[in-house]
Amino acid sequence: MSDGATCGPCSPAHAGRWAAAAALLHLAAAAVHIARGLTIRHDFGPSTWDFFWQNLSTADLRERALQSLWYLHTQPPFWNAFNAPLVKIFGDLQPEALQLLHLLMGAAMAVLIATRLTASVAAGVVAGALVALDPALVLYEAYALYETLCAFLVMVMFLALVKAGPEGRTGPLLVVLAALSVLVLTRSLFHLALLVPAVAGAAVLARRPRLVLVWGAAFALLPAG
Repeated sequence: MSDGATCGPCSPAHAGRWAAAAALLHLAAAAVHIARGLTIRHDFGPSTWDFFWQNLSTADLRERALQSLWYLHTQPPFWNAFNAPLVKIFGDLQPEALQLLHLLMGAAMAVLIATRLTASVAAGVVAGALVALDPALVLYEAYALYETLCAFLVMVMFLALVKAGPEGRTGPLLVVLAALSVLVLTRSLFHLALLVPAVAGAAVLARRPRLVLVWGAAFALLPAG
């Protein structure tokens, strides 16, 4: 197989260039939309963050984040925990800080698709460009809810599953289960019941099934709590 024929044997320099190109293309596309007036802010009350019932209020996240997260009930705890430091550090600029993190997640997804999840360089260039230039992705990045974070976590799981391969590598399988646990904690649409077949399937695939079962059960205990 000739050098550069597939993404696997690409040199680190080639992979690095494609990764940088995909990330910069997405950030440039987002900058164009933002310059044209796209913003995470909205013009209806309450505030940009407090508008949705699953978002704990900025006052609670600023003053009593740990207590509020402990008594969440139906709200997604990781989503609020993810934003609590942004509220503490950036104050009224928390929505803009969240949008910046969303942009970086979008750039990372374009990079992963362009350089890690395609069978050839050409396919990677096309797929990475389509993701990088997708206006829907930029719109979701300017939305103060968990869609972008969920998409990023799904991408991480998919990449880890590919890395686990038919050999059943333990490390990547544990990454899959950890990311799935975080996903369940991020959005209530992803139910705890997903972890049961996921842990069982990972144990079947794994080289070290007992280790995967133990860690998988530990990851499942977090959302179960």
